Amino acid sequence: MTTSGRLFDRCLNFLSQPQFGHHAQLLWRARALQGTNLVLIFIYVISMSFLLATEPLGAFSRQYAGYALAPAAGLTFLSLWLTYRARCLVFNVHLTLSALFICAASGIYVNGGPDVSSNNQHLIIQAVIGFYLGGIRGGLIWLVIIFVVEVTFYSMAASGYAFPNYQLQAHLFSGEVFNFMLAFFAVAVLITIMELNRSSLDRYRELEHSRFKYKATHDSLTQLANRELLQSTLAETIERCQESGSKALLFYLDLNNFKPINDTYGHACGDRVLQVVAARLQSMVRKNDLVARVGGDEFAILFQKVESGQPHERMTTALAEHLGEPIYLSGQQFSVGCSIGICEIDGSNSDVEDLLSIADKAMYQAKKSQQLWVLEAGPGLVG
Repeated sequence: MTTSGRLFDRCLNFLSQPQFGHHAQLLWRARALQGTNLVLIFIYVISMSFLLATEPLGAFSRQYAGYALAPAAGLTFLSLWLTYRARCLVFNVHLTLSALFICAASGIYVNGGPDVSSNNQHLIIQAVIGFYLGGIRGGLIWLVIIFVVEVTFYSMAASGYAFPNYQLQAHLFSGEVFNFMLAFFAVAVLITIMELNRSSLDRYRELEHSRFKYKATHDSLTQLANRELLQSTLAETIERCQESGSKALLFYLDLNNFKPINDTYGHACGDRVLQVVAARLQSMVRKNDLVARVGGDEFAILFQKVESGQPHERMTTALAEHLGEPIYLSGQQFSVGCSIGICEIDGSNSDVEDLLSIADKAMYQAKKSQQLWVLEAGPGLVG
């Protein structure tokens, strides 16, 4: 994207995103409307300047600029401001289109009718903008309006109706050139706005996709991975262990003394304790390891790669000591412990649910026997 394109894109975001950034479709329409409003205001200003410059003393130039172009510019600016204030998006679309239509239709009428006026081509722009801003339904509505007005104009001309023609012969050629360049400029800029909108909408959808994917794979309270993400990561870890012959560890933790906190101080306090626990667990692992919340007060840690013979006792003791540190909330001190079930992953056990079940059983064995941890190394439990 060029520098000017980035600047214009930022301008559209400034005028639209704070109000409609929560919804991709609304944001797209708001950006399209604001871009069109800016282009049309520029066109109205240029048109007024052209009329007054080519016939500085002509009454018609001053009247058309004052009674058609200036009000159209004012209505378009009102649409821009109302959209910026996040009000009446659909109404603002039709406000912009109405101002443009009145301007074009009145220009055709006072400049000799459809077969003479150089303004006739502007109704084609009206139809394009109608579909661009109003969608299929809004575009069809304006297409019908334009068709009816054009048929009416041509019928009036065919019946011999004498349209007023305030175009001076000396300025007829320059008017044709000016209106063609104006139409060409408007179409080119509108296409540019469409492309900027498409690119922006693609980026927005990617962000939305990432956000929804994150919500689908993470626990909303602790922001840790949820069971779904744990299972998919565990499957990838098993496959890697099978290919490389490496080992991994799955820790399954259940908090001790947590239920009394919930019962005595309420779920809000319990949730804050869980958040503290989650933060402490996250601080104990490496970047490639995974911490997940798999239940109410149950957590899992997947150590992606461990060295052969690495002592489990040192790891579990450090983990328990860190979790056992006092938690201070709202003037109260809380202490929680944990029971840990450990399952070794070496690629020979390839079923995800089996591994989770083994680690879960080891954790309950540790809790039942009041041990800190129990390792499931094979078919039997080894403490």
